[in-house]
Amino acid sequence: ILRTPADALRVIGAVLAERRILVYGVDVTAVSHCATAIASIPELYAGGPKRLAWPHVFAPLLPTALVAYAGSPAPYIFGVHKANVGAALEHLGAGATGVAGARSSRTQTWFALTGPTAL
Repeated sequence: ILRTPADALRVIGAVLAERRILVYGVDVTAVSHCATAIASIPELYAGGPKRLAWPHVFAPLLPTALVAYAGSPAPYIFGVHKANVGAALEHLGAGATGVAGARSSRTQTWFALTGPTAL
């Protein structure tokens, strides 16, 4: 679940505006689930599969060796382990849309936007 409706709107807006989105957390399962859920937003918004899909780079869990790809100017949705988020943020630079932190508990998985989120 999202912490606030504003978080949900920012995530949806970032996806529909084809921005760069970085999801991070300690639990790699939660990170990959959150990244996959974010990548499926266009399909939900358009009313079904194949009508509108995320056409850009999508990596539910980016390997450590590829963290430098976070500096790519192309739109993407990347999941990153929290140990690598510092390096990924260094590569992000100016123009970053949003960073989402993923955390899991026994009953729910949530993510909330932090950092630069202006559209």
